[in-house]
Amino acid sequence: MRKLIAGAAGAAVAVAGLLALAGPAAAETGTTGYIIKPTTAYMWPTKDSPAVITGLAQGQEVAALCFTDDGADVDGNKYWFRISKTTEPGGNTGFVPKDAIGGVSRDGLPNCFPNGN
Repeated sequence: MRKLIAGAAGAAVAVAGLLALAGPAAAETGTTGYIIKPTTAYMWPTKDSPAVITGLAQGQEVAALCFTDDGADVDGNKYWFRISKTTEPGGNTGFVPKDAIGGVSRDGLPNCFPNGN
């Protein structure tokens, strides 16, 4: 009986480890988009937060990971997308306003803050 319990516990730990490894990879695939004007990505969906990815250039490919419709207003729009550079898997992520990214929409992307947090 002890071997059965120990085996089940070991399997549970192995499965939990695999899920932990798959989680970030799956979350960072996103939807491919591109930068439509030079911009910076910020830690939070406001230009008042720290810059985390600088020098994003027009035409640069990025992965949109999620969106929020409750960011700081930029030209009458509160939509922001959390992005990562597609050339740096597992690298920094940051928020860019909707007017800086093309080729993506909120359809099919999760809300970055589904509970309003």
